[in-house]
Amino acid sequence: MLTITVNPSLDLATEIPVLVADRKMHCNQPTTEPGGGGVNVARIAQRLGVEVIALLTSGGGTGAELVQLLEAEGVVVEPVPISGSTRQSVTVAETASGRQFRFVLPGPELTIIDLAALKEHLVAHAGVHAITVLSGSFPRGVSRADAADLALAAAHTCERLIVDTSGDALATLAEIGAFALKPSVNELASWAGHALPTEVEITAAARLLLNSGPNQAVIVSLAAAGALLVERGEPTRRIHAPSVVALSTIGAGDSLVAGIVTTLQRGDDLLQAVRVGVAAGTAAVLRPASQLSQPADIDRLLPLVQVSTFDPEVAAGAFTRPVSPSP
Repeated sequence: MLTITVNPSLDLATEIPVLVADRKMHCNQPTTEPGGGGVNVARIAQRLGVEVIALLTSGGGTGAELVQLLEAEGVVVEPVPISGSTRQSVTVAETASGRQFRFVLPGPELTIIDLAALKEHLVAHAGVHAITVLSGSFPRGVSRADAADLALAAAHTCERLIVDTSGDALATLAEIGAFALKPSVNELASWAGHALPTEVEITAAARLLLNSGPNQAVIVSLAAAGALLVERGEPTRRIHAPSVVALSTIGAGDSLVAGIVTTLQRGDDLLQAVRVGVAAGTAAVLRPASQLSQPADIDRLLPLVQVSTFDPEVAAGAFTRPVSPSP
């Protein structure tokens, strides 16, 4: 398996009793973890015993530290040197209220040379992997055309491409086509240009996204509620997450993707893969900061993940996507 992270991060997490504006606040000793969509997927896949290569951009001291942390976990890393510095993200937990504040920095602007190096690394993997995961945000300097070019190169590395991104990149990659797209409900609503308050409207929007290109499935993550599986030629399935007390939501979506792709890698069907994904996403919230899912928690939660089915035709006509001018 190959994971691709165009905009990874070095994630810092700390705690403070109460956040107060305009005052110097002394935090607890921070923890530092590797971060970014594909990076997190690779970390969990490695824990689950699946062979994985984490291909990622890396620049500056933060990039070097990120690679070192991944290697210390036993993840095989293929860093692509870039001219800028890998970004940082900061999470502050307010212990008095239990609230979590997340500060996500934009990341470096990729140059033409950076993008060419990334594509060269992708081309080197052509036809090698059963599954490739392209996950996370795209940083500055990556146009729609660049995103399409990278997606096409990624698609050539594998039999099945799984895409987990948002914004313009989601629209672009959906038009190119993937085995599965994994937006959150908020990302799907942003793509749709319309709020999605009901399951019927979520399903209708997911069907539109599915049919915007040669895609096989759309998996909509619903946070604590689980996920919705909209698969070509199949009824819509709702995968219900078990109820738990959450310590941190960081990496829950990435954990869901990791559960899906590791299960597919082992030969199971997509429905079972999404069940494992929902168990993995739920397991992630049991851990503080960005510690992500642990195999024992996934195994314990999986029997509690239930599936229900409803007719996708009910959603027909419930939603249309506004047409926006081409960029």
